[in-house]
Amino acid sequence: KQFCLKGIKIQSQNVAIIAKAFQGSKISNLSLINCLSNDILDYFSGYFLNNQNLRYLNLSENKSKIPTTFLSSFLTCPNILSMDFSDCALCQEDITSISKLLQINQTITELILSNNTIDSQGCSMIGYSLKKNTSLQKINLNNCGITQESLMLLFDQSGQNLKEVILDNNPIGDPGLLGLCTFLKTNKVLHILSIKNCNISELGIKPFISCGLLVQAAKIIINMENNKEIKEDLYPLFSEKEEIFKANFILLFSQNKIKRSADKLKQLTFIELV
Repeated sequence: KQFCLKGIKIQSQNVAIIAKAFQGSKISNLSLINCLSNDILDYFSGYFLNNQNLRYLNLSENKSKIPTTFLSSFLTCPNILSMDFSDCALCQEDITSISKLLQINQTITELILSNNTIDSQGCSMIGYSLKKNTSLQKINLNNCGITQESLMLLFDQSGQNLKEVILDNNPIGDPGLLGLCTFLKTNKVLHILSIKNCNISELGIKPFISCGLLVQAAKIIINMENNKEIKEDLYPLFSEKEEIFKANFILLFSQNKIKRSADKLKQLTFIELV
């Protein structure tokens, strides 16, 4: 039920053989990593139409433009759950096609777009799609060049069904972190928020903790590793509301970034210094 090709360039004369093998097969987990050109992708699209078995599709590291016909074919896959387009050099047209797919498809639960550049227009389109889609639970936007302005467009009254959001390695800074407070107020099911290496300082962390975190309804893991040094003593803030935090949060920080009261913070069961 699994098929994986990685780093093997598929020659045109072999496309029909491979595609025909897919047709009628019971492959549910398909990975075609760094092995496809756009003409081959276009050829494959016909073989995915109405595929009842496909659940997980990994197309990462393919730099060719993704044909619209190829993406459209997955709208007819009634059981598709996960799609990985990481490191695919996605262009604006690709983001548009993926956004349209999200608006229509109501089975996909995970979308991976890491290591692609997504500008404000792309974030706005994805955000609009998140308002329409009710099935998506996980989105990975690691290293997508998302700024604080783009982040506001991405989560503008959208993403209420998301349970896991990965925003690592994006320059959202303190304003972007504070902007996430609004997202947390409207999303009551979020379980994992990862904002590692996002140029966040104590100027953003303290008000984020004070204002944003306490509105959560579900227990949430927030990973803030590899951000700027925290010179201020955060222990009084955490210890003052220790029972609330213990019941609702697990917070991860980089130990080498904590400059005061690291030993005291380690004693708090909801804080992990890694």
